[in-house]
Amino acid sequence: MIRRVRTVVDSVPTLVLVLVVVGVVVGLVLLSVWAVRRLLPETRDGFDAEVSSQMLGVVASLFGLLLAFVVVIEFQAFTSAGATVSAEANGLAAIVRDSHAFGEPGGTNVRAAIGGYVRAVTEQEWPRMRHGDESAAAWRGIDQMFATMQQYKPVTTAQVAFYDDAVRHLNAVLQARRDRLDTSSGDSLPLLIAALVLVGAAVTLGYATLVGSRSAAFHAIGAGATAVVVGFTPRGSDHPPVPVLRWPRDRFASVSAWGPGEVLRPVEMTHEQALTVLGNVIDAAPGPVSVVVVDAHGEVVASVSMSGAARDTYLNAQRKAYTAARSDAFTTRQLAEKAGGSPTELASFDPQFSFFLGGVAAFRDGSRVGAVGVSGLPGEIDEDLAFAGIRAAGLDTPA
Repeated sequence: MIRRVRTVVDSVPTLVLVLVVVGVVVGLVLLSVWAVRRLLPETRDGFDAEVSSQMLGVVASLFGLLLAFVVVIEFQAFTSAGATVSAEANGLAAIVRDSHAFGEPGGTNVRAAIGGYVRAVTEQEWPRMRHGDESAAAWRGIDQMFATMQQYKPVTTAQVAFYDDAVRHLNAVLQARRDRLDTSSGDSLPLLIAALVLVGAAVTLGYATLVGSRSAAFHAIGAGATAVVVGFTPRGSDHPPVPVLRWPRDRFASVSAWGPGEVLRPVEMTHEQALTVLGNVIDAAPGPVSVVVVDAHGEVVASVSMSGAARDTYLNAQRKAYTAARSDAFTTRQLAEKAGGSPTELASFDPQFSFFLGGVAAFRDGSRVGAVGVSGLPGEIDEDLAFAGIRAAGLDTPA
């Protein structure tokens, strides 16, 4: 019965609920004022008004202190819940970031497991948290994430480092999840505090009703104003409001679209888009160039060397595209600026990387889907051709 009532109450907009509660309380108090003045004629003469008003002041002050205490408790619960949810979401985002260093199919499987967990939380568990419940599917999602991480075996030094970081974040996600469920499963106010709030409200309204006045309007206004304040008293049995979990869409734009048991297919550069890039660059180039379009892993999707282009331009274009697809920079220009010409910095990068202008990453829905490399003309022109080709294919370029 209590759960059914709570479900109905939670389905009502907050503003409507507040107006209804305040209206009912004020209506009952005004009805009580009318009944008291009718049944106790002494109230119309303001009997013992001086003493009663002082007592009302004492009771109202104590009730105000109690309400202030309740407000602090509710605000702390809200702040704590928000921090817990943020920690959970940030931990998942960090694992997604680390998984890109795992290679395939390890990284894809990890991201798919995370997608299944996020879907279970947002679609199934969140509505149940209103009642202090949790989702068995979300717990299975946790188990799947741990199992997927345990199945992956890092090989390179970089993979080991990113794997260790991902495991650390996964344990933090589990702890944040437990904290979130603990917050939603318990009442935000202790039973004793909730009882004190209700008793205090009843005593305050009782005094406001019994403190009479020769003016019926003044009596009704005073009691009604007190009823308005008491009507806003927080519901002691409510669960604290918890901010909605928001998944970073620039990392996982299509989480909600995955079906149960599906394996995540990363967004990729299509061959139609790659051919569009080639055609646009060939048409716009003022001289012979080589153009290479690669996917997000740096593998060639489409390429061409125009008649008259020097033989080494194809390899240069491929390295430029590979660099824009695989490095933490989005263009070869950015990577060159990061290295700054330092021999130590240059030696620390992948030997296949290129620092010549003309390599540009391509994006779709915030995800890097590939890159384009152009070589054969001055670097500024090569870069402009790559940017224009990506845009012609309906893809996004770095800012």
